Amino acid sequence: MEIELRKNLDIIYIVGTGTMFFSVWGLFKGIAINILSYNGVETLEGISPGNLSPRIVISLLGINLVVEFLLRVIIGCCSRLEGRGEKAGSFYIFLTGVLAVMYVGKTFSRIMVFSLQHDVIDQIVLLFIDITSLVLLVELLVAVYRARRIAAIIKAREDEELGVFYRE
Repeated sequence: MEIELRKNLDIIYIVGTGTMFFSVWGLFKGIAINILSYNGVETLEGISPGNLSPRIVISLLGINLVVEFLLRVIIGCCSRLEGRGEKAGSFYIFLTGVLAVMYVGKTFSRIMVFSLQHDVIDQIVLLFIDITSLVLLVELLVAVYRARRIAAIIKAREDEELGVFYRE
């Protein structure tokens, strides 16, 4: 059991590191695609909803990038802590679930708007990265569940061996 616990804690640590790298990648990708791309600004002028100016749309995209970056950094730091065997709390698990749900929506939207008239390779690469990120988040959730369940079993066995039945 201890070997399986260590394996899951290692997975949590490694996936946490990957999540932090994805945060930096997502920030750079978002800046390059949405903010620095001159063609993106021209496109936004044509499709901006209602009376929203392209500056407002770009500001909202920037806020979205920063929020996603911070979510990933928090998730990555907390999972690395838990992977080392330290207390990390449970709020980051909730954030991981929220981010995973966001990526499910993002992946489906990329599939729905896939077009053979635009850069197909770019679209495939972005879709692959989104799917990889989603798999990472799901793997993190599964590893945390397994590690915590195994740790609880080990603790219960230790308590039983010591004759401890009541714990405050």
